[in-house]
Amino acid sequence: MHLLTAILKTPTLHTPSNVLLCFLAFSDFGVGFVVQPLSIAATIVSNAHGHQQLLKTCTESASVLLYGASMLTMTAIAVDRYLALLLHLRYRTIVTVPRTLKLKTLLWFIALCIYFFRYLVDKKARYISIITFILVLLFTSSYCYIQILRIVQRHRRQILDQTLSITRQFSSSCVPTVGQGKSITTMYYIHGLFVVCVIPYIVGIFLLLKFGQSRSVTIYRYAAWTALTLNSVLNPFLYCWRIQGIKIAIKTLLKSFIDKSRLNRVGIV
Repeated sequence: MHLLTAILKTPTLHTPSNVLLCFLAFSDFGVGFVVQPLSIAATIVSNAHGHQQLLKTCTESASVLLYGASMLTMTAIAVDRYLALLLHLRYRTIVTVPRTLKLKTLLWFIALCIYFFRYLVDKKARYISIITFILVLLFTSSYCYIQILRIVQRHRRQILDQTLSITRQFSSSCVPTVGQGKSITTMYYIHGLFVVCVIPYIVGIFLLLKFGQSRSVTIYRYAAWTALTLNSVLNPFLYCWRIQGIKIAIKTLLKSFIDKSRLNRVGIV
């Protein structure tokens, strides 16, 4: 929640990209602190009085809404970063915070539609639709990051060609590319973590469709589900570690909180 609070309380972080990160932090928080505890509770609670089935239903409902919104947001972040490089100066006029908020409202609506869709089809069709949904998002985000890599490599070659033709005293003009490179590297970390965590879950669904609900498939699917939710737990730490603006904002927020606590203690004494 510190990530979410830091973005909300820091005006300089109120950009379309950080708005998406803010919503991603919210959905990740829901996955880590709502879905995962419900999943653990459904595993260890006995089936007495139907409590286990109730917990499983709550887990499935929360996971579809929260993790569906999380995956949609991660894909939107990939598209946003691609548009930032593709549109250049037009990006700030086309991609604005109000439009980003409207987009996020649409993404939550799509996640809600997916939640209700699961009640309209049988179990096999439901699993196939889940795989299709995840693969479409995975393909979209992967395509955006591949295009980003191509654009960045082209820009770096252009900058290298320019620096070879100018004097040494102007070499400092290349400094901003370091920060840009770090930001892009951060995106690849986020996407890589998403791929690593989601692929075992897709494999688990394929195993379920092919071999049925056997004991080994159930154990594998539970481990894959744990890895999937682990993605949402690790994402905020990745943002705080790699994104400098958010890291500084969180440090400032924590320092203010600690100073306030110390003042309150002195007042109490």
